[in-house]
Amino acid sequence: MIPLILLICFVFFLLHQYLWRRRGLPPGPTPIPVFGNLFQLSGSEAPGISIFQKWKDQYGPIFTFYMGPVPFVVLTDYQDIKETIIKDGETYADKYLSPEFNLYFRGGEYGIMDISGDRWREHRKFAVLQLRELGVGKSQMESKILEEAEELVKKLKTCEILQEDFVLQTDLDVAVGSVINQFLFGYRFDESKMHEFVKIKTLVNNFMEEVGKPLGVLAFTCHGIPPFIVKQMVSGIEEQKRELFGFLRAQIQDAKLRINYEEEHNDDFVEAYLRKKYQREQNNDFESYCDSQLENVCFDIWAAGFDTLTNTIGFLFAYAINYPEMQKIIHQEIDEYLGHHRRLLIMSDKNSLVYFNAFANETQRLANILPMNLPHALTRDVELKGYYLKKGTGVIHQIANVMTDETIFPNPYRFDPTRFIDENGKLRKVEELCPFSMGKRQCLGEGLARMEIFLLAANLFNYFEFLPASDGLPSLFKDFSLVSHVIPFKCRIRSRDHPEESK
Repeated sequence: MIPLILLICFVFFLLHQYLWRRRGLPPGPTPIPVFGNLFQLSGSEAPGISIFQKWKDQYGPIFTFYMGPVPFVVLTDYQDIKETIIKDGETYADKYLSPEFNLYFRGGEYGIMDISGDRWREHRKFAVLQLRELGVGKSQMESKILEEAEELVKKLKTCEILQEDFVLQTDLDVAVGSVINQFLFGYRFDESKMHEFVKIKTLVNNFMEEVGKPLGVLAFTCHGIPPFIVKQMVSGIEEQKRELFGFLRAQIQDAKLRINYEEEHNDDFVEAYLRKKYQREQNNDFESYCDSQLENVCFDIWAAGFDTLTNTIGFLFAYAINYPEMQKIIHQEIDEYLGHHRRLLIMSDKNSLVYFNAFANETQRLANILPMNLPHALTRDVELKGYYLKKGTGVIHQIANVMTDETIFPNPYRFDPTRFIDENGKLRKVEELCPFSMGKRQCLGEGLARMEIFLLAANLFNYFEFLPASDGLPSLFKDFSLVSHVIPFKCRIRSRDHPEESK
C-alpha cells in the first residue's frame, strides 16, 4: 500500500512540475525530473550558445527551459531583449538567484551581482560613483593602467631576449589583477606581492569552475534547497570561500588601521566605502554599509572584473596569432599613426586606430565571454509576446546568441573585423554588439574594461609582433565554466622598436 501511495504522489509531483506549472509558459524542451535540462546545457559543444540556438530553431526566439525544477524563459531576439531589458528595465531588474546559496557563500543578501532591491540599487550607484571618482575615463586611472602596460613591455622584452616560447596569459593576468587591486586596495602586484596574486587568481578561477558545473548551477539558482545540502552540492568551493574572504577581510582591516576619517580624499574603493560607512554610523545607521557588504562587493568586483577581461584579452592575442595578416594591418595602422616615434599609446589615441578597435570588437563578439546570461526575475506580473508570466519568473536575456545571429552578423562564426568598419573607413557602431550586457544590470565596470583592453593590448601590438610557438597556433576552442576561457597557449614575440624595418 505504501509503495502505491508513494508512486501516486510521485506521479502527481511530475504532473504538477511538468504539465501544470508549464501551462502559460512558452514552449521548450521537455525537462527530466530534478535536473530539468541541465545535462543538455552542460553537454553541448558551447554551453548556452549552441544548445540555445538549437532550441531557438526548434521553438522560436522565446522558449522555456529548466534549470533543475525551475523554469526560465529565454529571449534570444535582439529586439525582444531591447523591448524588455531597456524599455521596461524596472520589470526585469531583479536577479533570480538562490537566497540559500547567498546565505552559504556570502553570509546573507550581500554584494551587488547576486542581490536585488534597495541594497542593490544603493551599492551599485555607490560603485559606479567610485569608478568615476577614482578615475575611470580620467588620467588618474589611465596612468595606473599604463604602468601595467609598461611592466608588460619590460617583461616581454626579457622573453624576447631568451628567444623561448612563453605563456602570454600569465603576464596579462597579473596586469589585469593589478588594475583591479589598485582600484580596490590601492596597490599593484609587484614581485613582493606576487604570492597574493597567485592565491586570489586561483581562488577566483576555482570558484567560477565549481559554480559552472551542473550541481553548482542548481545550487546557484534553485530556491528552497536547504543550506546544508547547498553546501554539499558546492563543497569544492568551501576552501576557496574561506581563503578568498580571508584575503579580502585582511585588506579591509589594513585599510581601517591607516584611514583618517576626517580626510575627504579617497585613494581607493575601500577607503571610500569605509568613509561612507563611518558617515552613516554617525547617524545611527549600522546596516546600510557594513563589513559583510564591503567584503562581498570587493568579491564581486574581483570576480566580475578579472576572469572576463583576462580571457577577452587572451582571445584577442590568440586571434591575432591565428590571423597574421590582420595583425600586420594593426601594426601598419599604429606605425602610420605614430610615425617613427615609438611611445606608449594613450586613451586620446584610441579613436584614431580604427582597425584595432574593429579587431577588438570582433574578438568580443566571437569570444562571447558570457555563454549564458545570468537570470533575472520579474518584479511584477507581465504579458510577454502573448504569454502571461507571474512576478518572480526567471528570465534570461540570451545576449550570447544575439552576437552570433546570422541575420545581424552574416557568416557569424567567421572572424572578420571589417564588419565593424563602414564604407568611409570609420568605425561602425553596431548596437547588437553588447558583450557587457544591457539595461540596469549592465556591467558596471564597462568603462574600466574598455580602457584596459585598449591600453594593454594596443600597446603590446605597438611594441611587439606575436608569433606561433614551436608547437603551433593557439587553439580557438573555448573552455567553459561560467565564462568562456581561452585555452592556455604559448607564443613567441619579435620586437618592433624600429617601425621602418617592420614595413
